[in-house]
Amino acid sequence: MKTKLGLLVFFLLALVTGPLHAAPAPRPLIESQWQYDGFFYDGVRYPNPNPDLVLVFTFYDDGLGWFYWYRKNEKGFCESLQTFEVDGDVLRERSLWENPLNGMNCSDGAGPADEISVTQFSIEGEELRLHLELDGRPFLYILKYIGQATPASHPEDQEAHGK
Repeated sequence: MKTKLGLLVFFLLALVTGPLHAAPAPRPLIESQWQYDGFFYDGVRYPNPNPDLVLVFTFYDDGLGWFYWYRKNEKGFCESLQTFEVDGDVLRERSLWENPLNGMNCSDGAGPADEISVTQFSIEGEELRLHLELDGRPFLYILKYIGQATPASHPEDQEAHGK
């Protein structure tokens, strides 16, 4: 009887207190929304040099990528769509479309349709780091995790970008 009572007390305590060790939060996957947050160069981390710049990469689990940026309090934006695939730590993107209403200062580097870019990447905590080079030296473009890539944020949803 003591054993049954002891087990009952143990199970009741387990229900009340929860697990003894909380599971770690899941790491973000590249299939998420990411906002530009700065860069690493010559061993120094720099913040976004223009706090009015809002630059968002969204990677959906269907292989579609959406790139969108604008500057607060300024007219104009840049928007493009790509397909992407991940092979280990390599991101391959193929440009599909650039918005014909993109601003004249739009130079997002997406390039013409069907252009392919290949970029090494890593995810460190809640940062997506794109490994590039500048003057032959490592240059890490840093994007911070801002949320899941949801169907409501999909570019095919006209409300998602104000249409």
